Amino acid sequence: MKPLKFWNSPEPNPGDTALRIEGLALREAMPPQVINRPNGCNDWWLLMLFYQETEVLTEDGLQPCPPHGVVVWPPGMAHRYGCPDRDWDHTWIHPSGHLVGALVGEAGIPVNRILVLPEPQILEKAIAEIHAEVRRHHPPDPVILRCLFEILVRTLRRAVLPAAAPQVIPERLLAVKEHLDSHYADPLTLAALARRAGLSTPHFSREFRRCFRTSPIDYLIRLRMQKAQYLLLDEHRNVTEVAAQVGYDNLFYFSRLFKRHFGHSPRELRRSWRVDNGASPPASRSQPTPAARDFAPPGISTAAKTTTAAPQHRARRPWQG
Repeated sequence: MKPLKFWNSPEPNPGDTALRIEGLALREAMPPQVINRPNGCNDWWLLMLFYQETEVLTEDGLQPCPPHGVVVWPPGMAHRYGCPDRDWDHTWIHPSGHLVGALVGEAGIPVNRILVLPEPQILEKAIAEIHAEVRRHHPPDPVILRCLFEILVRTLRRAVLPAAAPQVIPERLLAVKEHLDSHYADPLTLAALARRAGLSTPHFSREFRRCFRTSPIDYLIRLRMQKAQYLLLDEHRNVTEVAAQVGYDNLFYFSRLFKRHFGHSPRELRRSWRVDNGASPPASRSQPTPAARDFAPPGISTAAKTTTAAPQHRARRPWQG
């Protein structure tokens, strides 16, 4: 991240005072010295990220702050930080206004304590976005500025409070989900998807459900039905064409699945839209998506199912859903 520094000019009539950025800097280089402000910075907050080990005054006294340590100081609290015997760098932002305390408090971020980031880019990116808004626009859009500052606060919360961090989905499972999103109309098998993830079929099924709270086949069914509903809005497409475009060669089977999902057949749904032309398409019914065992095609196992012959009226592509 390229170093930069910004100070906001004093305004005789500052306008919206709920949130204002008084100043900020990215990777500011400092000579050997210790900053000491016994009363803080008036009514300004200070959020600071250190790149080398420094000494910092917190509620627990003067302490060594490790690299990538972060401290948030509210207005009126003493600031003491730096390194007396070598150069050091820091990134910082001075926000002011009542929204700052409200957003920091809502996020549960501890103040006047040392927090440690896993990587500095987490904070740098958010501060750079704020800098772009306040530098290019005078005055900055208050809604955009609030959103950007809230992103900074929530990103910091996620990084430094483990309990607040959501589950991180492994890249190999994200890759499989993205493949399904892009190739939902293709013939698909659990075994092929498991190979794409580098897992056994049972392990893949368990991991997919753990990460996405649904089985691979239930996810595929919902995806196909959602896309089919969208395609049906175009009256230049007939139902048979829509079925084929979402991966179903058998119209009867497609209509059966569609009715189970939405409570209406494709033709009934299309007729209902014509009656009330201004209405939005009906939402999916709250009932669970049909289980994989009900719709897994013969010969394609979703777990350890015995292969059976396909009835003539349900002939379809592998793993149709």
